[in-house]
Amino acid sequence: MLETLAALGFRSVRLPVNSDNWAGDNAVRRRAAGALQDALEQLGKAGLGATVDFHLGSGLYKALVNSPGEGSRLVRAAWTKLAPVLRDTSADQVFPELLNEPPLAQEHWLPLRQELIDIVRRSCPDHAVIWGASSYQSIGETLGCPVPKDANSIVGVHYYTPLAFTHQCAEWDDSGFALLHDLPFPASSKSQSVKALREELLSKGDQAALDILDHEIETPWTEQRIENDFAVLAEWSSAHGVSVVINEFGVYSACVPPKSRITWTAAVRRAAERHGFGWSFWELDHGFGLMGDRADYRTFDVDLVAALVGEELAS
Repeated sequence: MLETLAALGFRSVRLPVNSDNWAGDNAVRRRAAGALQDALEQLGKAGLGATVDFHLGSGLYKALVNSPGEGSRLVRAAWTKLAPVLRDTSADQVFPELLNEPPLAQEHWLPLRQELIDIVRRSCPDHAVIWGASSYQSIGETLGCPVPKDANSIVGVHYYTPLAFTHQCAEWDDSGFALLHDLPFPASSKSQSVKALREELLSKGDQAALDILDHEIETPWTEQRIENDFAVLAEWSSAHGVSVVINEFGVYSACVPPKSRITWTAAVRRAAERHGFGWSFWELDHGFGLMGDRADYRTFDVDLVAALVGEELAS
């Protein structure tokens, strides 16, 4: 699978590591360290770089939300164990990512971010460190986040705009997104599918979903909207002297028109590259994935892969 990804044109993998394994007992941490070393070795042999994404498990997530001080202590302790595992890796190929979508107020996140950078620097003085703004690493949150005191850092930004398109049929909470379906990209409030869904939601009295749709469609869903968002981010990046990676973007596949999903993905990738941003697609083979099963390379969505690595593959 890794060799196939490299052959298709992908150059790196964002590798989530479960934070709870690094906050567990010594035996759990040793197993996690061994698994991470094996994964990085396999990626390297395939010619792929790696972002080591400290991704919150349920235990550490709850700790940070319920007690920012105690949760922060656990994150620091985890990185104290994790950073030495990366010491002998190539700074050109491995990128420590401090904390995915920090569930903290900025007043708690900024000091923790600097402490984590300091911890990583003791083991990895030359590696570029990736950080993100709390809480969802959106462009708006990023624009309001001071950059750290570290010249070799990259800001990771997550892009899922418009959410009513990228998260339609999302069933993992009761926000109302699960009731949105079959919305295309591009679209506006005058699009037939948008008007039809509005009528359906009105008839059923699904006010939460209707409010989401009306709010999200106020600005038409176009490639120019994506370009405008990234132009603002590029201006901020230049002014602050910090590089950008769009290290999450994607569309939940449950009920989106397939052609629209490909159109949006290609538009985001092109805009990122126009502005000199790195990018990492979310994800491989789950709800947002570019294939059905990682054990079977024949399940790739060829058109979606082409949208990411070059439209000429679509032919």
